[in-house]
Amino acid sequence: MSEDDDRAAKAARAKALLDKRRRKKVAGSGALASPPPSRSFTPALQESAPSTEDTKNDVADLFTPADSDANWIESLSRVDVPRSTASNDLPPYAPASSFLSGQADALQSQVTSLQTTVASVQSENSSLRSSLSRLEALGTDAKAQLKKLEEENSTLKLQLHQEQQRAQDTSRRVEVVVQEKQLLEDVHRSSQAEILRLKSQADELRRSHAKELDDHSRIANLHKEEAERLSNQLSAARVEIQDCHSKEVESTKRRNEQDENHQKTISLLVSEKTSLLASVARLEELEMETQEKGELLHAEREKSQSLDERVKDLESSSSKLNMQLQEALVRERDLAEKSRDQERELQLLNASLEEVRSTSEQHRQRVRELEEQIESDDRAERLEESLKNTQDRAEELEFQLSKLKQACSHLSLHPLKDELQSQLQLRNDSETEWKAKHANLEEQHLSLQECVHSANQDRDALLEERSSLQSQVNFNQGAIKQLQQKLGEVASELSSSDRALQNAHSDLRVANRRAEEAERTQKDLQTEGTRLMQSLDEMRPKFVELTSTKMDLMERIDKLEHEKNSRDTFISKLENALGEAMEREAEADRVHKEADSMYEKDKVSLQQSIIELQQGYAELQAELESSQAAVLSLEGDRTQLRQIEARQLEIIDRLSAESDQHSQVMSRLESDLRSYRNLDEEHRAFIERSNYEHEALRTELNAKDDEIEHLRTSSSDEAAPRSLDDEMVGAHRVQHAMDLSNANSQIRALETAVFEAQAKSHSLQKQIGILEDQLAQQRSTSRATSRPFSPGVPVRPSSRTFNPTDLRRGSFSHRSSNLAPPSPRTVFDVGLSPETRHKRQVSLGMLKARIDSEVAASAGGYPSSRQLSPVPQGNEGTSGREPDSPSWHSQHIHRRPQFMDESHIFWCHSCDGELVIL
Repeated sequence: MSEDDDRAAKAARAKALLDKRRRKKVAGSGALASPPPSRSFTPALQESAPSTEDTKNDVADLFTPADSDANWIESLSRVDVPRSTASNDLPPYAPASSFLSGQADALQSQVTSLQTTVASVQSENSSLRSSLSRLEALGTDAKAQLKKLEEENSTLKLQLHQEQQRAQDTSRRVEVVVQEKQLLEDVHRSSQAEILRLKSQADELRRSHAKELDDHSRIANLHKEEAERLSNQLSAARVEIQDCHSKEVESTKRRNEQDENHQKTISLLVSEKTSLLASVARLEELEMETQEKGELLHAEREKSQSLDERVKDLESSSSKLNMQLQEALVRERDLAEKSRDQERELQLLNASLEEVRSTSEQHRQRVRELEEQIESDDRAERLEESLKNTQDRAEELEFQLSKLKQACSHLSLHPLKDELQSQLQLRNDSETEWKAKHANLEEQHLSLQECVHSANQDRDALLEERSSLQSQVNFNQGAIKQLQQKLGEVASELSSSDRALQNAHSDLRVANRRAEEAERTQKDLQTEGTRLMQSLDEMRPKFVELTSTKMDLMERIDKLEHEKNSRDTFISKLENALGEAMEREAEADRVHKEADSMYEKDKVSLQQSIIELQQGYAELQAELESSQAAVLSLEGDRTQLRQIEARQLEIIDRLSAESDQHSQVMSRLESDLRSYRNLDEEHRAFIERSNYEHEALRTELNAKDDEIEHLRTSSSDEAAPRSLDDEMVGAHRVQHAMDLSNANSQIRALETAVFEAQAKSHSLQKQIGILEDQLAQQRSTSRATSRPFSPGVPVRPSSRTFNPTDLRRGSFSHRSSNLAPPSPRTVFDVGLSPETRHKRQVSLGMLKARIDSEVAASAGGYPSSRQLSPVPQGNEGTSGREPDSPSWHSQHIHRRPQFMDESHIFWCHSCDGELVIL
C-alpha cells in the first residue's frame, strides 16, 4: 500500500473517531449538539450573482455539471466531512471504557467489518485525491482568469483616471456619475463591513484550522491506540452520521431561505437603482434646460441693451423735433403778427387810394397833357430801356437767388442723407455682429454635443466598471456565503450573523430614507422646473415685443428640442438595454443558484482561495478610498453648480423687471409720438390757413393793382396846364410807387417766411415718416416673432420706400376741396400735384389779364403809366420772367415733356404762384 493510501486510511480513521465522539456527545447532552437557531427572514445585504459575461470562465466552472465529473461523483457514497471543533469538545474516556467492557464479545465481528469499511474508505480516498488533483488544475485556471481580471481592472483604473481628468472640464454633467458613485459607495461600505467581518471570521478559521491540524497530528499519533475503540463506536458513528445528514438537510433549508432573502434584497436594490437613475436623468435634463435658458437670457439682455440705446436715440430725436416744433410755432406767431400788420397797412392803402381817386378826378386833364408831352419826348424811350435793363437784372438776380435756395435745400438734405447712411451702417454692423454671435452659438452647441457624447461614453465606461466591480463583489459575497455556511454551527458566529442582519436592516432603512429624500428632492426640482417654465412663458411675449431676432433663437430652440427628443430616445434605448442586462443578471442569479447546489458539495477545497480573496479585498478597499475621494470632489462641484443655478435665477428676475421697464418706456414713447403727430397736424392746418389767407390777400392786391392801373389810364386822359399840378401828381405817383414796392417787399418777406415754414413742415413730415417706418418695422418684427407659427396673419410691411413727393402731396391734398374746381388738364398738368396746378392756373389767369390790359393800352396808343415808376412793382418780376408773346408758350409746350416729373419743378417764394423749371 502506497503512502497516499496510508494517509487516506489515517484520515478515514480520524474522521470515524471524530464521528464517534460527536455521537457520544449527542447521546450525553442534546443541548450541546442542538442545531443553530434559524436566522431571521429579514432581507440581508446585497449578494447578487456574478454576471455570466464576466465570470463565465471563473471559479463557477468548477461546479458546472460535466460528463467527466458527474459519473464518479454519483458512484460514490455520501460521506459528510465533520467540522473542526475545539479541544474541549472531546468526550471523556470513561464512558468509552465502560462501553467497551460491556460489549467485549461483539468487538471481533465489528473489527472485521471495520477493516472492510477502512478498505472501502481508502479506495474512496484515492478517488477523492484524483478529483482533488483535477480541482487543483481547475483552480490554477481560475487563478489565471483572476489575474486577467485584475489586469483588466488596472486598465479600467487607468481609463477611469483619464475620464476623471476629462470630467474636470465637464463637471456640470457629472451628477449622474455622482449618484452612481453614491450607490457604489453604499454598496462598498456594506461590502467593506462584510469584508472586515469576514477577515475576523477568516482569522478564526485560521486558528480553527491550526487547531484542526494539531488535532489531526495528535489523532494520528493516537490512531493505533484508538483502533480498538473504533470497532465499538462504529455503530454509534453510523447513527451519528444519520443525525448529521438530517442536520445538514435542515442547514440546507436554512441556507435556501437565506438565499431567498438575499434575492429579495437584490430585487429591492435593483428597483431603487432604476428609480435613482431615472431621477438623475431628469435632473440632468433640468440642468441642460437651465443652461439653455441662461444662454437665452444672456442674448435677451444684449438685445435689451441695444433696444435701450435705440430708445435713447429716439428720445434725443424726439427732443430735437420738439425744439424744431417750438421754433416753428414762434415763427408762425411772428408771421401771424406780420399778416395783421399787413392788413392794417392794406386798410391805410385803401384810404390813400380813395384820396388818390379824388385827386385823380381833379387832375385828369393835366395828366393827359403830361402824357402827350411824354410821348413826344425822347427821354421816355430811354427810361423804358433803363427800366427793361433793371427788370432783366432783377430777373437774373432772382434766378441766382432761386439757385442759391435750391443749393441750400440740397445742403439741408445732405445731413439727412448722411444720417440715414450712418443708421444703415449701424444696422449692417449689428447684423454682422448678430451673425458672428449666431456662429459662436452654433460652435458652442457643437461643443456641447461633443461634451454630452463624451459624458455618455464616460457613463457607459463607468457602468461597465460598476458591473465588473459588482461581479467581483458578488463573487466575493459568494465566497463569504460559503464561509458563513461553514461557520454556521458555531454559536458565536450565529450571534455575529444576527448583529450583521440588524446592521443590514439599519442600512436598508437608511437606503429607504435616502430613496425617499431623493424622491422628495426630485419632486421639488420638478415643481421648481415647472415654475421656471411658467415664469419663462410669461416673460417670452415681452421679450418677443422687444426683439427682432427671436425667430432665429426659436428655430435654434426647435433644433435643440429635436436633439433633446433624440437624446431621450437614446436614453430610453439605454434603459431598455439596462432592463435586458437586469434580465440577464436574473438569469445569471438562477444559474448561480444551480451552481451553489453543486458548490456546497466541495466546500473544503476552496479554503486555499481565502488568502487570495483577502488580497483582492485589500485592493478593493484601496480602490474604494480613491473612489470616495473622487466622490467628495464631485460633491464640491455639485454645490458650485447649485450656486450657479441660484445666481441664474436672480438674473432671470432682474431681467423680467428690466423688460417691464422697457415696455413702460415704449408705451410712453408711443404716446409722445401720437402727441407729436397731433401737433404736426395742427401746424399743417395753420400753415394751410395762412396760405389760403395769403392767396386771398394776393388776389385782393392784384385787384387793387388793376384798379390803380385803370385809374392811371383814366387819369391820363385828363390834362391840366399847370406845372405845379404835374409836380404834385409826379410826387404822388412816386410815393404811391414806393408804398406799393414796400408792400410787395413785405408780402415777399411773408412769402419767404411761409415757404421756410413749409420747408420745415416738410422736413418734419419726413422725420415723422422715418419714425413711423421704424416703429412699423419694430411692430412687424414683434408680431412676426410673437406668432412664428401662423403665417396666414397679415403683417404690416417692415419698411416702405420714402418719397418726399408723397409727403408733400399728403400735406396739401386735402386743401383742394376748399378751392375752385380745376380746369381740364393740359399737357403741362400730367405730373403735377393739385396745389401746383391751382397756383399755376391763378398765375396764368393773372398773366392773361395783364397781357389783355397791356394790349388794350397799346391799342389805345398810350403807354403804361407803370413804366414811369423808378422802383419795380410787385408783379414786375413775374412779368420779366414771363414772356409777353404767346410764341414762348408754344416753345415751352414742346420742351415741357422732358421735365414732367416733380423732381425738376420748384417753387419760387418771390413769385406770384409761378413755377421755375430747371
